[in-house]
Amino acid sequence: MFLALAAVGCHRFVRRRLAAGVAASAAAAVGGTLAITVLVITGVVLSEPLFMAILFPALLASERSAETGTPRDAAVAGAWLGVLGLVRTIGAFGLPAAALVLAARRRWMAAITLCAVGALFMLPWQWWVSQHQGEIATVFMGKFGSYGAWLIDGYREGGLDLAVGVIAGNLREIRDTLSFLILPVPQPLPRFVLLSVICVFAAAGIRVFGRKAPVTLAFLTLYMAVVVLWPFQPSRFLLGVWPLWLPLIGSGVVSLWRASAARRFTVPLRSVLAVATIACASGYLWYNARGYKHQWWASIPRDAGQRAKPIVEWAARYTQPDDILSTEDDLIVYLYAGRKSVPTATFTAKERLRLPTDHEHLAAAREIFRKYQPDYYIINSRQGAGTAEALASEVPPLLRHVGDIASVRIYSRIQP
Repeated sequence: MFLALAAVGCHRFVRRRLAAGVAASAAAAVGGTLAITVLVITGVVLSEPLFMAILFPALLASERSAETGTPRDAAVAGAWLGVLGLVRTIGAFGLPAAALVLAARRRWMAAITLCAVGALFMLPWQWWVSQHQGEIATVFMGKFGSYGAWLIDGYREGGLDLAVGVIAGNLREIRDTLSFLILPVPQPLPRFVLLSVICVFAAAGIRVFGRKAPVTLAFLTLYMAVVVLWPFQPSRFLLGVWPLWLPLIGSGVVSLWRASAARRFTVPLRSVLAVATIACASGYLWYNARGYKHQWWASIPRDAGQRAKPIVEWAARYTQPDDILSTEDDLIVYLYAGRKSVPTATFTAKERLRLPTDHEHLAAAREIFRKYQPDYYIINSRQGAGTAEALASEVPPLLRHVGDIASVRIYSRIQP
């Protein structure tokens, strides 16, 4: 349902803001929402589908506000953007994006109204988070705490080395992800060539968005700046706004096609442009055809289900309803076995560059047991097994090995 709403929103956005025809708008909507990259994140319980459904009404309202400059339209846009920020925190950057465009056009009252209405949605949630931040154990701050505090602490500890490493790593992963989506082959050179072509199209599209959809362009700019700086895999963030990339690139192709008419060598230029466009489109269709053939949209839940199924079945059969389980599949165990659960490890910003050491993993486990006192420690990773053995070997021992299920090791906490 959310994906269908996102498709309708994308169609309306391309029709209204980019003045495209019905067929072109439909192609952008279908290509942007039925892509395998989008289906992958709509097959699991994540916020992206709802985010995409709200994204286009929010952008259309913001663009209208930028055009009219009336406080009423600004209030409507602020409400939409406030809701968008509640669905995914990164959506809150739509507020400064719209406010910047309004300020550049000297629509001061509209900018103030937009920010004030958006704050009515965002600030109560931020206040609530700040009031309850202390209830979260430090070891779980990266998983369940405030994003801002986690990011600031990470960069304060990691300094310039962390920033350089995160930016370089994220840019490299974005390059590799996009190039494979355009041409799913292992050879880097042809992928790099087509990615360079896409960058040219995107650059031309940026000029079009600057004229016809300036708020959307400002939002995408701020959004991508955060993605590059955020110490996490950038692919998921790219997919959250995937339906926007096709209109951006498509508008660039149309712009270059029209501009070539005024050049001296119109036919050769258009021939090169047509070949480049067909090559990129063919690679993208090839990738999606492979994805549909192998049902890649089911890969994440299928793999997670196969991994967690024996743990869930064991927990439902052998543990008590009030037992607390520390497991690497804590969310699945809670949802399907009805047992309280916590993770087995922490998540810090520096883990974007390197995995935690065995010592760090052990220290995190000790903190989890001190804070939450889980009755069982269930692991299926090498590092988790090492931590469990260390806790079982100390004097007096904290854990006792009670059994194995396939590749899963189960330990129980020894009561003092």
